[in-house]
Amino acid sequence: MINILTNSTNNFGLNKNLTNYIVSVLSESNDNNTIINSILSYIGDNFNLDKIILLRSNRELTALNSIYEWHSKTSEPSKIKSCDISKNFIQSIKHQVIVCDDFKNFDKNNILYPLVKKLHSQSFICFSLYNTYFTGFLIFSLTSAPHKWNENEINNFSLISKFFENYILKFYKNSDYEKEIKIATSITKSQNLYTYALNSNSYELEFIGENLKQLFPSVKLGELCYKTLKTRNSPCENCPILNENSNIHDNKSNEYFDPYLNMWVSSIVSKINLSNNKNIRLICLSNIGNFIERIKSKDSLTGLLSLSKFQDKAIKILDSNVFDNFAIVFSDINKFKYINENIGYSTGNILLTEVARLFSSNLTEDELVCRNGDDKFILLIKYNTITDLRNRIDSLNEQILTLQNNKFKNINIALISGISLASTNNRDVIQLIDRANITRKTLKNSHKSTYSVYSCELHSKITKEKSIEYKMRSALINKEFIVYLQPKIDLSTRQISGAEALVRWLPPDENLIPPKDFIPLFEKNGFVVELDFYVYEEVFKVLRKWLDEKKCLVPISLNVSRIHLRDYNFVPRLTSLINKYNLPTDLIELEITESTFFENINQLLKVISELKHYGFTFSIDDFGSGYSSLNILKDLPIDVLKLDKGFFPRDNISKKEKIIVSTIVDMAKKLDIRVISEGIETIEQCDFLTNIGCDMVQGYLFAKPMPISEFEKIVSSSNYDF
Repeated sequence: MINILTNSTNNFGLNKNLTNYIVSVLSESNDNNTIINSILSYIGDNFNLDKIILLRSNRELTALNSIYEWHSKTSEPSKIKSCDISKNFIQSIKHQVIVCDDFKNFDKNNILYPLVKKLHSQSFICFSLYNTYFTGFLIFSLTSAPHKWNENEINNFSLISKFFENYILKFYKNSDYEKEIKIATSITKSQNLYTYALNSNSYELEFIGENLKQLFPSVKLGELCYKTLKTRNSPCENCPILNENSNIHDNKSNEYFDPYLNMWVSSIVSKINLSNNKNIRLICLSNIGNFIERIKSKDSLTGLLSLSKFQDKAIKILDSNVFDNFAIVFSDINKFKYINENIGYSTGNILLTEVARLFSSNLTEDELVCRNGDDKFILLIKYNTITDLRNRIDSLNEQILTLQNNKFKNINIALISGISLASTNNRDVIQLIDRANITRKTLKNSHKSTYSVYSCELHSKITKEKSIEYKMRSALINKEFIVYLQPKIDLSTRQISGAEALVRWLPPDENLIPPKDFIPLFEKNGFVVELDFYVYEEVFKVLRKWLDEKKCLVPISLNVSRIHLRDYNFVPRLTSLINKYNLPTDLIELEITESTFFENINQLLKVISELKHYGFTFSIDDFGSGYSSLNILKDLPIDVLKLDKGFFPRDNISKKEKIIVSTIVDMAKKLDIRVISEGIETIEQCDFLTNIGCDMVQGYLFAKPMPISEFEKIVSSSNYDF
C-alpha cells in the first residue's frame, strides 16, 4: 500500500524516550556530526530499520546529494550519492510524506520512482523537508521484507523530520556561510588585504580582519577607528568613507600613502546589510606599493622622468601656456647597439647617464626630458623663434661632441633627433611625440649629430597612410590581398616539407604592394587582425581543396600578430574557423615573432597552451633578432625554431656566425625542437646548415614566395629538384 500524506506532526503516540534522547544528545554534544549520527543510530536501532538516509538539495535546486546515511549491521549502504531534480519534481512532492508498505506496488510513473529504486528497499517512508524552500528528503527504509507502517512509526518519524528541518539543515546552511567566511579570510590573507568594518552611524569598529589584528593586536571592537588605529582625535584626511560633506559615501575608492601602515594603499568602502537589519561599512585596504614601484615616475638608470610621467607633465605645461611656442624633440644615439655589444653594456650605461645629465643641465623653466627606453630621449623645449630652436639643438649637438672628446674618445657619438612643433591648434602630446619619432626615423646612417623638423613631406607620408587606411577594408572585401606561399625545404631529402603563407596587396590597375608598405600600419591600427583571418581562411580553403582532391599535403605556417595575443576572442575564432573547414590542426603551424615573447609572456603562454591543446604546432619566427631568446626557450612549449636571416648578413659566413648558429641548432636538437633557417640565398649557407643538422631552410636560393596556383604545380610535380 502507498499513501501520500501531509507532513504535519500529530503528538499522539510519540515516543517520549525518543524526545528525551534528542534533548540529551543536544545538551551533551556541540559536534553536529556526533549529534546526527547518534540520533540516526538511536532511531534505526529502536525501530528495527535497515537504513536512514538524509538527502540535501543544492542551492540551485537542481540536484539532491546524500549527506548522511545510517544502515544496520546486516544491510549494505545505499547507492544513492546524488541525483538530478527539476522544478516540476519539487512542485510534485511539496510537503509530502510518501508511505510505501511494499515497493512492488509502487507506481513506476511516480516522479520519485528513479530515486527510491536506488534504495533497494521493500518498504520505506519518505519525508520532504522544507525550510522556507525545499531542502531535501529524510528516508526511513526496510530492505528485508514489506512492512505495514503504523501510526506510531509515522508520527515519530515525522517528529524526526521536523527536527531535521529546523535544526540540522539550518546547521548546513550555517556551515555554507562558515565555508564562505573561511574562503574570504584566506583571500584577505593571501592578497595582503587589510579589512575592518565600522558602524554606519559612527566610526566604532564592528569587525577587524586578521591582517590588521597582527599589526594592531591591542585594538578592540567598539573603539573609534581613527583613535585606536591612527592615534588621532579626528577622522583621517584620506578616510575612505567620507565625502566633502562628511557623510557616509558608498563605493568611494582612494589611493594614498598610509604612514601608519607604512605603505601605499588603495582603499574602498562597501555597505553591508546584516541579517539583524544592522548596516555596517566594510573598509578594505590593499597594498599597492609594488604596483606604484612598477610605474614610478623615474627612470632607474638615468633619474630622468619615465615616458608616462613626461606625458602627464607635458600636457599640463602645454595647457597652461597656450600662447607660448613648444617643440618635442625625439633623440637617440646612432648605432648605440654597436656600442653596447662591442664596447660593453657598462660603457653604454655610463654614456646614457652622461647624455641624460647633459640634457637635464640645459633645461629651463617649463621644459622636460625623459628616457624612453634604451638610448631614446624625448625633450619638451620652449622657444621664441625657429632660429632660436635650431640654435638650441645645435648647442646640444656641440655639447655631445665635447662629451665624446672628453670622456668617450674611442666612441663616435651621433645624436639623431626628430622635431615636431606644437601649434595653437595642435597641443596633442602623443601626436607630437609620434611626429618627432617619424622624423627621427627618416635620418639614417649619419656619422655625426643631426636633426630634422617634421615637414610637409612627412605629412604627405602620413596622408598616404591615411589613404591606405581608407582603402584597406574595401580591399579586403574585394579580395585585393593575395596569399603567396614560400616553400620550406627539408635539407635531408631536398623536398618541400611545408610553406609559409605571406600576403601581397594587388590593387586594380596598380603594381603589387609589398607587405612592408602596409603591414606595420595595419599592426599599428589593429586591422592586421582582420587581414590575418582573411589569410587564415584562404589557406584553410586551399588545404580543404587539397584534401578533397587527395593531393599531396604539406603543413602551412601562418603568422600570428602580437595583437592577437591581447584578444581573448582569438582562440575561439581560430578554432571555429578550422572546424568550419574540418581540417586537422597538424596541418597548421603558427609563427610568433621572437619580440612578442618579451611583451606579455604569461598571456602568450596561456594562448599557446590553449591552442596546443587543439593540436596546433608553434614556431618562434625571427629567432636571434632579440637579445634574450635563449632564456625563454626552456619555458616555451614550441615545436619549431626559425633562425633569423640576420645570422647570414653576407654571402660568406664568418667563423663567429658559424659557432653561434651551430650552438643554437645543437641546443634546439637537445630540446627536441626542429630548426629552420630563413633568408638562405647561397649554396655555401645551405651546405653549412646541412652539415650542422639544421632540419629545413627557406629562401630565394630555392624559391621566392609564389601564388598558390604556382605552388600547387610545384608540389604536384614529380620532377622538381631542390
